Amino acid sequence: MLQHTPSVPPHYGQRSSKASTDFIDCAGVTKVAACYLRISDPGDYIVAHGSVFPRALGDMVHGVPLLPHQVKVFLTIVLPGMGEYTIPCPTEHIETVANCEGSFVAWPKSLVGLGDPPVQTARHGDFSSCKSRPILGIRPTAPSSPVQDVVDRSSYVAFGPRCRELCQWLTRTSTLPTIGVILNPESMLYLEETELRMRPENICEFMRREEVDQTIIIVFLRLLHDHMMEQGIASVGLLCPENMAYVVDCGDRQRHWVLVVICLFENKVYFLNSIKSTGWHKKMKVKTFVNESWRLLWEQQMPA
Repeated sequence: MLQHTPSVPPHYGQRSSKASTDFIDCAGVTKVAACYLRISDPGDYIVAHGSVFPRALGDMVHGVPLLPHQVKVFLTIVLPGMGEYTIPCPTEHIETVANCEGSFVAWPKSLVGLGDPPVQTARHGDFSSCKSRPILGIRPTAPSSPVQDVVDRSSYVAFGPRCRELCQWLTRTSTLPTIGVILNPESMLYLEETELRMRPENICEFMRREEVDQTIIIVFLRLLHDHMMEQGIASVGLLCPENMAYVVDCGDRQRHWVLVVICLFENKVYFLNSIKSTGWHKKMKVKTFVNESWRLLWEQQMPA
């Protein structure tokens, strides 16, 4: 089977600086757990994040029995630049890391690590998304230089590995005057590729929750639109706070809906869940709410 090699070297691959003791022991996994995945060729790179499942008698993945040295993994996120690498256990239909995104896959237990990967220095240079997520690419427009972190880790860890990888790259290229953001022309039915110019400070301000620049909003809406198209979501509404009471009183009781209001300046969140029918929840810190939202989303996406 052919080995797929990217035309440019990956920028987010992290080599292991630890011994194999940071990987899992199948016997110790008794419930679904977050994990990160490596490939052994080349260089023991971290290529993706997902969930590892405990072994059970007769376990199969896509109709193929698991081998003793393998575990069943649900691959959630392919790290930027890692999509074209061949997975350790390729099949007839699944060969590359990108093929596995959003799917179950057999993975050698020696290449599965529990929790978050060790934080290491990202490489400098061009930044581009993996082929499996071609909606957004960010590339520097001036030579990069290493600088000390300018974004506190606690401000972005809760947003997941994709955001964390971006911030690790950003904090080492903050001397750039601008960053070119390439948007997929198919998103929101644009006829040709659109490029935005974004200052690194815009991203830093957003991650510190100080200010949201319009370029951040544009990128978010484009990505949101693409996600809606993929998931078959009809619409997402934007609501003036003055109209919240009307929505609560007249909302469709036959369908599940959640109303969320985030007040960045107050650092508070208000939300109402139609299923719980408990009225307005108490105010929560934005960071607490984001963490709780990620936890609920993760639980809803986990297979039974």
